[in-house]
Amino acid sequence: MYENDYILRMTRQMAEIIAALVLNKDIKNYDLCHEITNTALIENFGISKSLLLRLPVSSIKELVGNEATSKAVFFIAKLLAYEGDIFEKEGNKIQAEKHYKKSQELFDSIDIDPTDLG
Repeated sequence: MYENDYILRMTRQMAEIIAALVLNKDIKNYDLCHEITNTALIENFGISKSLLLRLPVSSIKELVGNEATSKAVFFIAKLLAYEGDIFEKEGNKIQAEKHYKKSQELFDSIDIDPTDLG
């Protein structure tokens, strides 16, 4: 029961975050997108984007460490992929590639059905 409540709350929070990112990306407010992403990672998972990019996947999973680790890792990977999209829109291919690569590593580390997130 507690795990389901946690997952549902996390799913709602991530939906709100993604909506804010989509809105700000559409109006080309890229600096705010970066701020939203980093704040979301710190507030929801206790880890900054800069640290995420430097840590191996196994360490990220340990830091996230809770009953719903796979779902948390899924959301982190989605945020990093979205951040990669924003860097690509800004023309920063190096940062985009770093974010896409870490996102893919995280996706590859979990076994989760994206339709089973709530």
